[in-house]
Amino acid sequence: MPTQPPAATIGKYQILHLVGEGAMGAVYRALDPVLQRPVAIKVMSDAVAREQELRERFLREAQAAGSLQHPNVVTIYDFGEVDGHLYIAMEFLDGEDLEGLLARGAAPALPDKLQVAADVLGGLSYAHKRGIVHRDIKPANIRVTEDGRAKIMDFGVAHLTSQKMTRTGMTMGTPNYMAPEQVTAGPIGAPTDVFSLGAVLYELLTGRKPFAADTLHAVLYKIVSEPTPPPSALVPTLPPELDAIVARALAKDPAERYQHAADMANDLTALRATLITGVRAASASVSLNARLSATLPAGAAAPGPAAPAAPPAG
Repeated sequence: MPTQPPAATIGKYQILHLVGEGAMGAVYRALDPVLQRPVAIKVMSDAVAREQELRERFLREAQAAGSLQHPNVVTIYDFGEVDGHLYIAMEFLDGEDLEGLLARGAAPALPDKLQVAADVLGGLSYAHKRGIVHRDIKPANIRVTEDGRAKIMDFGVAHLTSQKMTRTGMTMGTPNYMAPEQVTAGPIGAPTDVFSLGAVLYELLTGRKPFAADTLHAVLYKIVSEPTPPPSALVPTLPPELDAIVARALAKDPAERYQHAADMANDLTALRATLITGVRAASASVSLNARLSATLPAGAAAPGPAAPAAPPAG
């Protein structure tokens, strides 16, 4: 049964309707009556609101996340507490979560997949330079807008429920996208987000999670101990450069991964440019041959590629 909004308003925001709900709480579409703009309101779960430590952590980290202003990070407008309900007000985005796109089999063409990953890495790089690590990068936390831009959601607060679960003996993060150091309770840093984005990219490229298994224990064992088949082993048409990029992002040892999200973004952007140039060149060649064929006498063949020039005599 859908969660009902706690009130017709949250702070100054007028609740319109429920968008979705999960472990962290419920998300509503709302209206800012002052600026007359739509906003998304995330009302945190009662489990977060009841624990003083989590309440303080929420307010502290929401404030830090609210300082992030980047085209690839969802903008937080406001946060606070009303009648015992912790909430965050953020920009409302049309489009769809990457999780939904993958579930529908509606993933974009390869250059666009690389652009989505590069967008996320751009947002991560900006946050990492400011000392903020997301810790729960996964398809459900990546919004792809109607114009194809990817934006990271839930900065600063996505892991709060996970931390509560950790205290009760469970693991932290979303298992299929966790980095090995999250499984083993090691130090968390920028390479942790890089690993998670590598797992997302792997799924985006192949349609399969890199560490899929039937049980949580088996998933965690694969993350820590088992190498992942290269993407081209599942999709042979993928360029080999992608195998190297993904392998580096998914290295078990954080020191062997990309240390900076921007470096991985640069590699993906360079590869994307090469792919686009190649597609355009091939398309231009086909178009030229079509035009030439239309002007030839009946029965004549269109010319093939030009033969290499003969070497100079003597």
